[in-house]
Amino acid sequence: EKVEMEQGRQSVKSKKKRTIQINKKEEVSSSDESELEDNVDVEEGEVDIDFEFFDFKPEDFHSIKTFLKNYLDGTAFTITELSDAIAAQSKFGSIIKVPDEEVRVVEDKTKKEKKEKESKEEASREFSEGFGFVSILDMRGYPQNSFMEEIQQHFLSQISDATQKGKFKSIFEDKSIRLGIFFNERMLNLPPTLANPLHQILFEDVAELPSGKTKKGETQYPFDMLLMLCTCYREEKKKTKKAKGPQDQPELMYFKPEEEYYHRASRFSAEWKMQFEEGMEAATLSEVITPFRVLCMVPFAKISQILDQIKNHFPDSFLQPI
Repeated sequence: EKVEMEQGRQSVKSKKKRTIQINKKEEVSSSDESELEDNVDVEEGEVDIDFEFFDFKPEDFHSIKTFLKNYLDGTAFTITELSDAIAAQSKFGSIIKVPDEEVRVVEDKTKKEKKEKESKEEASREFSEGFGFVSILDMRGYPQNSFMEEIQQHFLSQISDATQKGKFKSIFEDKSIRLGIFFNERMLNLPPTLANPLHQILFEDVAELPSGKTKKGETQYPFDMLLMLCTCYREEKKKTKKAKGPQDQPELMYFKPEEEYYHRASRFSAEWKMQFEEGMEAATLSEVITPFRVLCMVPFAKISQILDQIKNHFPDSFLQPI
């Protein structure tokens, strides 16, 4: 099966690998150099990158652990067990990797030669460490006092509003509710258009699990609710002496744009200011910002609607059969 993207091409060779090729001409900045330091010879020209999605393998443990290091904003928890659980999740979820020899900057006159060389080396390609991943774990599938209990207790400790805390606690304690926790982690400088195929493929795989279809052929996911931790920010307004009384809060912005649609569709949510480990610097944009965590409880019945909204947000990454 093959599908085409307007921005590039994604080919589904098997459930074990999906490839997205992104081609663009740009001048590579010094910040880009640091991100690609081991994988690209940096010079001005055409950047040709293949992002490939793989099912998890045990050796992905270290990449997963790196992304989860600050998942609880510096609060200690058994991250090793969580990383192991995700790496062992082979039925659905994807890790993003880049073939080492395919992150390259080429000039037009050498492009053909490089493509011929790549085809000869295809069988012996090596891949980078993970650039990000998506996965869902069953929150009911782990014993008490495990990493899952630690995650739940941390979330509850961060919610200051008693009403909102009670709503989350009620879902956590009601074992009749099939609850999944969604991990959506990636380097922030990756093309945001990757979100569309990543999320589409994830939920296609989830739908193939037991109870994936109703008698009428409609999708029936094996979860009732989805817990998702989003990373957002607000731009700080400059304080003035004339300002009196309560002021409107700055608009909530999303580091990963697709997370806005999960937040909008959530049954309820809570937010708190993001904390950083000692020595870590808060992310900054052109203006001073305050990073936030937003915890969302999303009904799985809303997933199809959310995926349609993500497609509309990234029109250049529609998947079209060819």
